[in-house]
Amino acid sequence: MNKRDEVKLQRLIDRAAETSSAHFKAITELDDFCLAHFGATPSELDADSIIDAVLGGGGVASGMKAEEFIAIMKNDGREP
Repeated sequence: MNKRDEVKLQRLIDRAAETSSAHFKAITELDDFCLAHFGATPSELDADSIIDAVLGGGGVASGMKAEEFIAIMKNDGREP
């Protein structure tokens, strides 16, 4: 491996570690919020649509409207 590739590799490692840490922090905060407001986390309810859209369970997270998130959480993790 040449020096240029090693520098690129280090940037990729650093970026992956940084985004992984940010993801962990965000999910922890979301779980804490859900526990306080719904009594459970999306994972505890096996809320597949939230896990896929918000937590990236399928790889890339597409996002979700708060209203939809609330409705699913209030319906024990199932689509209303």
